[in-house]
Amino acid sequence: MVADGSPERRARQAKFDRGRWQAYIARAHHLDRNIMNRLATTALTLLLAAASVGASAADTQLAGCAAKRESIRRELHQAQEQGLSDKVAGLTRALDEVNAHCRDSTLIERHNKKVLKAQAKVNQTERSLRLAQEANKQPKKIAKLEGKLEKARAELAALQAQQP
Repeated sequence: MVADGSPERRARQAKFDRGRWQAYIARAHHLDRNIMNRLATTALTLLLAAASVGASAADTQLAGCAAKRESIRRELHQAQEQGLSDKVAGLTRALDEVNAHCRDSTLIERHNKKVLKAQAKVNQTERSLRLAQEANKQPKKIAKLEGKLEKARAELAALQAQQP
């Protein structure tokens, strides 16, 4: 329990005097809007990622290099129908490269590295947020870190949902 005349209580009272209280409310309202915007953006990103994964899974059950080849072939066919000779040349070259160099084990390894990197980013952001909260940083900085954490978690979830 804090005594009435303690320095902590006086500091709290000084912090929330009338003018500062109004500024604090205005800042909090602004931060709430920013958080809601970030949450909406994150939700939309997750929804789009889930929809694209669902659409690609519904089209074919191919994975890895076979899925890459099929995707390039589909684009190549569309480019040929539209008469886009430059795009046809580029896609033909890409298909040759995939046929020559694509290995499922390499794709899995790259995907796992991306997941590990995203997990490390989530861990680092959680640590930064925790340190900021412990140090009683400004609410604006904490809100920014919370938004960053939500974005990192969304990216990690999207990567984990993808097939390599």
